[in-house]
Amino acid sequence: MLSDKIFSKRNTNIIKGIAVLILCWHHLFWRNIQVPVNLETAGIMEVLVPLTKVCVALFTMLSGYGINESYKKSNKSYANFTFLHVKKLLINYWWIYVPVFILSFWLHAGGTPMHIYGQGALGIRNFLLDFLGLRAMIYSPTLNNTWWYMEAAIIFYLCFPIFHKALNKVPEIVIGVSAIPVLLASVNIFWDALITTDRELFYVFPFVVGMELSRREILNKMVRYCERNRREFIMLSCSFFVILGVMRTQISYIADTFYAFSIISIGIGIASFENIVLKALEFLGKHSMNIFLIHSMVYYYFTSGRKLFDRIDMVLLKYLLLIVICLGSSIIIETIKKYVRRLRTNSLSE
Repeated sequence: MLSDKIFSKRNTNIIKGIAVLILCWHHLFWRNIQVPVNLETAGIMEVLVPLTKVCVALFTMLSGYGINESYKKSNKSYANFTFLHVKKLLINYWWIYVPVFILSFWLHAGGTPMHIYGQGALGIRNFLLDFLGLRAMIYSPTLNNTWWYMEAAIIFYLCFPIFHKALNKVPEIVIGVSAIPVLLASVNIFWDALITTDRELFYVFPFVVGMELSRREILNKMVRYCERNRREFIMLSCSFFVILGVMRTQISYIADTFYAFSIISIGIGIASFENIVLKALEFLGKHSMNIFLIHSMVYYYFTSGRKLFDRIDMVLLKYLLLIVICLGSSIIIETIKKYVRRLRTNSLSE
């Protein structure tokens, strides 16, 4: 049982662990399956793949919740708080980007960085946009297209002060307005513009909802309710998950935010237990950002990875191998980070 009776860092990491497992499954086996899905004739993969296309909504909701919780504990100004969070986000990104950039001279399926970015002033511009995580603003060339989310995350963090002030004054209006892009995309109005040029617009809704969950202490209340009525809470969460999952296969993206919330609810339920599986999920969650940045390099963008994964026919083996390689790479990177921090601390203390 949880002792702190709040939605803790442990809860967050367990849910991030679930989210990154969903992410790897979705990207590894995505086959452009259309929604709605015919549930009577669809195979297991045709049903599972649309159900796993919830990762971005899940991560943005957790990000909105997390940054709002951090601000509650902060005594910094909006400007300093936002700057520090964007800086931390970019530094974590660069720890992956730099080695990928170097390895790309030999391993990248698209050629060397010069082939990808181009030459001259245009090439320098494309490199800088990718290095700063902003290339999705104009869809310039990139070492990894799945890194488009960096631009959305940076924009969300920069807009946090606006969202925070507005939610404290007119929460219903903010939530309603932020849902408009989702509604338009779901009925295929201006779909191309939303999905190819302004993807962050589509995910403002779950980010704002995450902030509102923090502002109203909703997840903390759910944790406390789960502690008092665990069986009932888990049954309700699972029912909610099934209903939203079916809706997700039929009405596409409009259900994403609510479907993501149902996964968070299940995460709260299972986190009320203590076992080795949950410890593994929590550990995986701690490495979730690195795994997100690494995973598609492993099986798609690096030619050696493509060849390896193309040779493997067993779905489960291919999936587990991806997780092991990504997690192992992340552990190595985090070990190097600790070593560098220790060297800096020692040098400053001398």
